Amino acid sequence: MDLYSGRYIAILYEFFVSKQTFLTSEELAENLKCSSRTIKEDIKSLNAYLRQELIGFIESIPGRGYQLIIEDQGRGNQLKLMIERSYEFFFDKDVGRIKLRIFILKKILAVPSLEYADLLDEVHLTQSALRRDFDWIREFLQSYDLKLKVVNDAIQVKGSELQRRKAMLEAFCDNYYGLDDALLVKEFNSLFYEDDQEYENIRHAFLNILRPEQIVINDLSTKKLSAYICLAKRRNAANCRLSAFTDEEIDETEKLYEYSVVQKIFNDPLIAAGKWYDENEVIAFTRMLLTHRDIDLSRHRDVETIPPVYLLKASQNLQSTLDCLKNTVWQELFASELFASFERDFLSIVLLLTLRHRMDSNKEIQLVIYSKYENYNFTPLALELTRVFIYHLSSVVNCSVNVMNLSIIPSVFEYILKQVNYEYHRQNIAVVSTAGRIVAGYIANDLNKKFSRYIQSLAVLNLYEMRSLNFDDFDCVICDKNDYYKRYPIKFVAYTSMTSLAQDDLYGKVFKSGYDRHILDFMKRITKITEDVVSDNFNALVKCICFRHAAESKLTELENAILWKNSLISYVKRQCLIIFCDISHTKKEFIEFYRVSKFAKYAIVVSIDYGYDLSKIKLINSILDRLIENDGYFDLMLSDTSAAYDQLFDDIIENQS
Repeated sequence: MDLYSGRYIAILYEFFVSKQTFLTSEELAENLKCSSRTIKEDIKSLNAYLRQELIGFIESIPGRGYQLIIEDQGRGNQLKLMIERSYEFFFDKDVGRIKLRIFILKKILAVPSLEYADLLDEVHLTQSALRRDFDWIREFLQSYDLKLKVVNDAIQVKGSELQRRKAMLEAFCDNYYGLDDALLVKEFNSLFYEDDQEYENIRHAFLNILRPEQIVINDLSTKKLSAYICLAKRRNAANCRLSAFTDEEIDETEKLYEYSVVQKIFNDPLIAAGKWYDENEVIAFTRMLLTHRDIDLSRHRDVETIPPVYLLKASQNLQSTLDCLKNTVWQELFASELFASFERDFLSIVLLLTLRHRMDSNKEIQLVIYSKYENYNFTPLALELTRVFIYHLSSVVNCSVNVMNLSIIPSVFEYILKQVNYEYHRQNIAVVSTAGRIVAGYIANDLNKKFSRYIQSLAVLNLYEMRSLNFDDFDCVICDKNDYYKRYPIKFVAYTSMTSLAQDDLYGKVFKSGYDRHILDFMKRITKITEDVVSDNFNALVKCICFRHAAESKLTELENAILWKNSLISYVKRQCLIIFCDISHTKKEFIEFYRVSKFAKYAIVVSIDYGYDLSKIKLINSILDRLIENDGYFDLMLSDTSAAYDQLFDDIIENQS
């Protein structure tokens, strides 16, 4: 059984990450977009695999569902690690298809020319069946400035030696992710090294030289750069040499701090064995090392080792991007003091893009990245802010940007949104007890300890002082149980004893009401529930949305904007499609809900002017995120919109507390 194909990885992944003990075939079928019968057949196959490997089995309990039973914890842990790696690598795609494409890509790159007929025989497919796969391979190669050509029924890759090496380095992705033989093509792997020990020795030598230097690179980059050294040695031995760099490129590169580091690396006895490199190899690797750095400009050594001209250019690019963003519906965020406190982080990101634009490319497709651009990990507005930021940034630098190369951006936006508090009116509370001010004071002290973040002021009173209280100055009176208080024109909340504040749910009865609900009421007003929409694909649905909502003469602009942003980061998340329309294209605010078919289960279309304070933006984001995370809310939204929003709000505020 091949665990690297079909739905097997996804099914096991569901068991490992689910918080539920049991999963039904219907739940698995819904998550994996297949039938319950298919799930049942797959589980039979998985059970055969699990028993054969002495790991355990999947038990079926009538009325409850399936449960994964691990009998050997050691083997179970190894399986879990393998499944997590594989699931992240294949990025929620058709595992078998991605495996086939990378296999073909390796076959093509392994030789100067590959007979088309031989390839078709090996994969047991026709040329027409592989059309979309070759479109994918062609797109991948084009991102590396390489061309896929068929000459006399033979497949060839045309382009520079350096770009071919970079494409080969990315195609060698199974080496970086520890996927064992899942994507093995022996003739391709042998272009790097014959055995793993050779690679490990090179990597060890490389890291020993790098550690004391003023350069930090991430773990994935150490693997890639070590693999590149292995590849470069063998390519030179096969007389596949790099083209000469220009005098300007050489002069620029020799002034870099990385140039002196690379000279040390290439002078290492193990790495230099065979005297394989020339000055072009040193220049090429220097530029690669620079663009693989993990740059953080809050670290003094990073600032010291980056030429000022690059820092200045990056600063100009960032400022121009922010100037553009401050003229959009997002101006409230990008002009805020909160965002200003993160500008250095964004400068680090833009600097890396600037360096890649200068030394390499920002358009190269990456098949694997540790900070995986797994959009399931980010909230809707963090992803939309990333789309908008990259859109304006790419316009400023006038180059195509592959978002995989800037996968840190949504993490930064997510962290920024996390710093924002929901809008809250802190409560003015009066505390009174029939036992007198001393007991009321004890209660007030306990309230301060438990709920100080919600309290503006506390007044301690006895029963007599209640008569002269100005009730307009207070939001609530907390008192002991006594019907006597019902005569006063203010909300009274009773406590049972000084030891029962938690049991009395004072948070729910007193403080929860302090959260601002205005944006919630606004969302209720602009929400529309639309009849079910049948669309075969994303593009067809987008056309329908644009016809419904585009302002006069804005239809093409709206459609192009949605399609472009979706190509950058998919709008599909957990079987839900959430599309953000720029209000400049719609001229109206709305939130529209659809029940879709085929490629997604639900769709949400949002057009909002985000010129609100950040606390309201955060609440909008939290509501949309919970809608995506819980199908139950979506179903309720379709039947009772107001109740759905109220429950979402309560859920968010409860978790906030």
